[in-house]
Amino acid sequence: MANTTRRQTITADSSAVTNTITETAFDKTLTIKANSLQKRHHGRFWALVKAPSTNSTDTLLCKLKLGSTVIAKNTAFDVANDDCVYLTADVYFDPANAEYHFAGRGSVNAGTAPLTTAGGDTSGTFSSDITVSCTATWSVASASNSCTLKAMGFEIYPED
Repeated sequence: MANTTRRQTITADSSAVTNTITETAFDKTLTIKANSLQKRHHGRFWALVKAPSTNSTDTLLCKLKLGSTVIAKNTAFDVANDDCVYLTADVYFDPANAEYHFAGRGSVNAGTAPLTTAGGDTSGTFSSDITVSCTATWSVASASNSCTLKAMGFEIYPED
């Protein structure tokens, strides 16, 4: 198998996450085939969540995940209508040891919420395909709280 750059992105908005306080995965995911990582690889992962409708001072927390491991998240913040959360993470894969290591961060366009770094020197392992997903958690269950995953993707590059 050639060691080429691998890219995947979602091509349509997800269904909305609304009226719940339970961490909820968006209905769009991506998959990294474990056998596609032949040598050491590094990758950039991202997700963009938009909250077109919000209620009062309710907060939103989003997480970007590889499998069940959080690789980036934002600090829950009081969202206003049309606020966005942008999550990015840099990941290093070592298929020989079935491990990945990552550093991630989350940011918001409101400009007032602090950033949270998830991961750092944390690592995970894989023995099969890896699912890339994003979740949202509202602080209050309200039909007025709604957010949608607008974009998610990754690029993985082999080491030379």
